[in-house]
Amino acid sequence: MVRSRVRTFLRHTWLVTVLGSLVLIGAVWYAFYITTAPTVMRIAAGPPGSIDVKFVQALAQKFAEEHDAIRLELVATDGPPGTAEAIKKGKAELAILPSMSANSPLWPVVAVVKQNVMALIVPAPPAPPASPPSVSPPVSAPRSGRPD
Repeated sequence: MVRSRVRTFLRHTWLVTVLGSLVLIGAVWYAFYITTAPTVMRIAAGPPGSIDVKFVQALAQKFAEEHDAIRLELVATDGPPGTAEAIKKGKAELAILPSMSANSPLWPVVAVVKQNVMALIVPAPPAPPASPPSVSPPVSAPRSGRPD
């Protein structure tokens, strides 16, 4: 019974063509939507109303105005301890913390912000493997006997 219904449906080529085209268009649209969706980066900063929060809000607004492929989302915390906790728990990918935080030596530094100047810091490239010291050929002892 199901076979006969499928056969009847497949006999209507225009209907199969329209439905197949709609499915194909939907798949192409979905792939385009997924690949062009902006990347959302969560930044933890606090306390509310601080210069760090205002900086993140201004940066997020600038990115939104320029229709950038990156969107910034503020994760408001109660201060540096809450910001560090947000990073540990995975609630944020980035954080604005003072350099004297307890665990800050364990975290990679992305940027150092001092007043209105930002300096980006990246890890140094790995050092090349140490090569063994070159061994010079042994110096032969002078020959005894008559000179040449």
